[in-house]
Amino acid sequence: MPGLPSSGPRLLQLPSMHMHMLIALVGFGSASCERPSPVIVPAKTVSGASSSVRARPHTIDDQFRSVGALVPEFGGFYLDDSGRPTVVLTRDDALPAARAALTSVFEAGFGRAPWQSASGRYGYLALANWRDDLTKKLLRGVNGVSSTGLDHMRNKVRVGVTSDAGSRAVTEALAKLGIPTDAVIIAFEEPDKLLRAH
Repeated sequence: MPGLPSSGPRLLQLPSMHMHMLIALVGFGSASCERPSPVIVPAKTVSGASSSVRARPHTIDDQFRSVGALVPEFGGFYLDDSGRPTVVLTRDDALPAARAALTSVFEAGFGRAPWQSASGRYGYLALANWRDDLTKKLLRGVNGVSSTGLDHMRNKVRVGVTSDAGSRAVTEALAKLGIPTDAVIIAFEEPDKLLRAH
C-alpha cells in the first residue's frame, strides 16, 4: 500500500494496483491507477429520485480525498522507517475510523505491522484544495515555480521553486488566496536537476 517513510521517500507497490508509487510527496501529478476502489455517490435515477451508485476514483489523490470525505480528521498517510502504517490525524481518537476508511478505499490490508497515528493540523481535503488552488495560480506562466504537491509526513502543501522570484510569487499567492503560511513548505529545486529528471 502506498506509504511515506518518516526519514525519506520509499518505493512501495500497492497490491491492488498495477504500478509503483512514490508517496512521500503525494499529489505531484496525481499518478493514475488501474484499479481504484469504488465510493458511494448520490445520483439521479430516470424518475428523478435519488439513489446510490458506485463511482470510481481515478487517481491516488481521488482515493485519499475519499478517505478525507469519510474521516474529516484524516490528514495524510505514510509508512515509517520500520514499515508501520502511520495515519496523520487532527485528532488521535480518529485512528480506528481512518484505518477502516483506508483499508476500504484502497482495498488493501497494509501488512501485519501495528498502526499508529501522527499529529497533524490540517485535514487532507483542505490541503488538497489549497494545492490545487496554488497549482492553477502558479504553474501557468509564473517563472520560478516548478512544482506543487502534498507532503504527508509534514501535513503540508509543498511548492517547489527555482528562484527567489518564484518564492516571492508563492508568498504573494498565499496572501491572495487566504492560505495559511504554516500550511505550506516552499522548497528550492535546482533547475538542472529538474531538466535531468525529464
